[in-house]
Amino acid sequence: MSVSIIVPCYNVAPYVEACLDSLVNQSLRNIEIICVNDGSTDVTPALLDAWAEKEDRIRVIHRENGGQALARNLGMDMAGGEYVGFVDPDDYVEPSMFARLVEEARRHGADVTACGYTSFSDGDGSVLEELSWSPAPGVDKGGAVRRDANELRLGADGRGDMQQAVPERFSGPARSPF
Repeated sequence: MSVSIIVPCYNVAPYVEACLDSLVNQSLRNIEIICVNDGSTDVTPALLDAWAEKEDRIRVIHRENGGQALARNLGMDMAGGEYVGFVDPDDYVEPSMFARLVEEARRHGADVTACGYTSFSDGDGSVLEELSWSPAPGVDKGGAVRRDANELRLGADGRGDMQQAVPERFSGPARSPF
């Protein structure tokens, strides 16, 4: 398994269909999608189970509500991929996102890769915010500083959205720092 994608879910019925559709249609096919239902009280559990029935790369874990961090950690405990990625259930991703992240991580021996995002308004769909981190140097949009491709890419908050499974040289439990 190349990438284990963890999706922590709590009452996200209006959004989760688009999210999972974008994940199962990734150009990188060697993925597993771990949806952690964190005690949802809406129809989210039924939607997740329906997806797992029709797509064998999706696993659903149902648990009592414990918060996003615990849901992510449970997903990490279940992950079997070389890399672990996190996608929020109200987000959707471009079809080549994980393929590009894995390609760049392997090419540069990086433990962490990250990408940009675009934030849209729920009301009218207008773009609220956009941050681009491109895996190729010189491709950043919007006048962002062009970076060397060998530089470790972290989000504006200093955290990556995808991390390699904890290597043996690290001690302690394999938990996400987020």
